[in-house]
Amino acid sequence: MRSDLQQAFDDIFDYIEEHITDKLTLETIASTTNISKYHLHRLIKALSGQPLGEYIEPVNSREASSSS
Repeated sequence: MRSDLQQAFDDIFDYIEEHITDKLTLETIASTTNISKYHLHRLIKALSGQPLGEYIEPVNSREASSSS
C-alpha cells in the first residue's frame, strides 16, 4: 500500500510533467498540491537533487525533442 507521502511525491512530479509547457512556479505547484512553498522546495530538491528551475529545464528539453 502506498503511503500518503509517496502519493504526494507522485502528484508533484506528475503535475510538473503534465504542465511542463506552462509557466511553473513554486506558488503554482504548491497551491495545486496543497504543500507549502517551503516544503515543496525542499521536497523537489531532496527528490531530484536540484531546485525546481534546474529540474524543469531538462524536462522541458525532453518534451521539446519528443514533439519534434
